[in-house]
Amino acid sequence: MEALFVAVSLIGKTLHGYLVRSLLGEGGMGVVYEGYRADLEKRAAIKVLKTLGDASSLPVLLEAAGSSDAAISEAALETLAEIGGKEIDDAVVGQLGKSDGSLRPALMDVAGRRRLAAAVPMLLKAADEPDEKVRSAAIRALGETVAITDLGVLTARLASPKSPQESAAVVEALRAACRRLPDPQATAVKLEEALKSSPPQVKAQLLDVFIVVGGTPALKAVAGSLKDPDDKVRDAAARTLSEWRSEDAAVELLALSKGAADAKDRARTFRAFNHIVRKLGFPREHRLALCKEALEASKNDDERKEVIETLANIPTGETFAILLPILSNAALKEDACAAAVRVAERAVRFHAAAVADAMKAVGKATAKEDLKAKARKLYEQAGGKS
Repeated sequence: MEALFVAVSLIGKTLHGYLVRSLLGEGGMGVVYEGYRADLEKRAAIKVLKTLGDASSLPVLLEAAGSSDAAISEAALETLAEIGGKEIDDAVVGQLGKSDGSLRPALMDVAGRRRLAAAVPMLLKAADEPDEKVRSAAIRALGETVAITDLGVLTARLASPKSPQESAAVVEALRAACRRLPDPQATAVKLEEALKSSPPQVKAQLLDVFIVVGGTPALKAVAGSLKDPDDKVRDAAARTLSEWRSEDAAVELLALSKGAADAKDRARTFRAFNHIVRKLGFPREHRLALCKEALEASKNDDERKEVIETLANIPTGETFAILLPILSNAALKEDACAAAVRVAERAVRFHAAAVADAMKAVGKATAKEDLKAKARKLYEQAGGKS
C-alpha cells in the first residue's frame, strides 16, 4: 500500500500539467488517480506513476520523499528510483549540486538507488561534512555508486570514523559496493590491498566484507589473515571463514587447523571448520570425507567430539560407517551412540537397512537407558527383527 500514500500526498498538486484531484486505485506498477487539465477542459486517468514520471515530477516527489511519514517517504523514493530516463538522472544530480537544505539526504538516497556515478564527487564531499545525517546518507549512497577505483575512499574511512554509527555505515556501504561491482576477483585484490595496510581494528572489520565478494582470491586473502600477528585479527579471520558460503572454505580451514603450530589457532580453525560443515549443504559425500579426515587428524577427544557432533548433522547411511567404529572407544562411546541415534531418526525412511544395523550396535554399546529405548524403537521402525 506504500504507493497509495504517495498518491494521496499528490492530491492537489500539478503533475504533467494536470491537477491531481483524487485517487482512483493502485496496481503493482504504481497508482492511478484522476487528473484535470483546465486549459483543455480535459479529465484524464494518470496512471503507472513509476513509468510515466519525468523531470517535471521531481520537485513533487522529492517533497514526498522528505515527508516525516515513513511510508510516504519510502514510496516516493522507490518511485524516484524506478522512473526511467536520463532527464531524471541529470535533474537529480543538478539538484544535489545546488541543494543545501533538508532535501539533501533524500537526493543522496535517490542518487544511490539510481546508481548515478555522476553524483560521486558531490557524495565524497558530503561524506566529510559535520552534519551526521548528511554524512550517513552520503556514505550509504557511495556504496551504491562508487567504481572499483574509488573503493579505497570507503576503506580509508574505517581508520578514523567520526562515530561508531559512521563506522557501521561504512562497512555496510562497502558490502553494498562489493555486491554490486562486476569483477569479484579485482574487487578482492582491491580489498586485500586495503587489508594489508590497515591497523588491526580495521582489518577485523574489512575481513567481514570479503564474504560478499566470495571466490578464491577473497578466500585466500581471509585465510592469509589467520597468520596475522594480531590475535584479534586471526580470530576475526576464523570467524569470517566459518560463515563462508562455499565448500572450499571448509577444505582451507581443515588444512590450516592441521598445520597450526599454536594451540589456540588450531582450536579456532578446527571449530570454524566444524561450523561450516554443519551449516553448508554441499554434497554429503564431501562432508563425510572431510569429517573422516578431521577425525583422523584430531589430537584429542575434545576435537573428536566436535567431529562426532558434526557427523550427527549428516543424515545418511554412510555416516554410520564412521560413527560405529568409535563405539569401541570408552571415552567417546556415548557421544557416538547419541550421534548415531540422531542420524537414524532422520535417515530411517531412506536407509532402513543401515539404520537397523546401526541401532542394533548402539543398543548393545550404550549404558544409557534413554538411548537404548530410542535405538530399540528405531531398530523396529527400520524393520529389524527381535
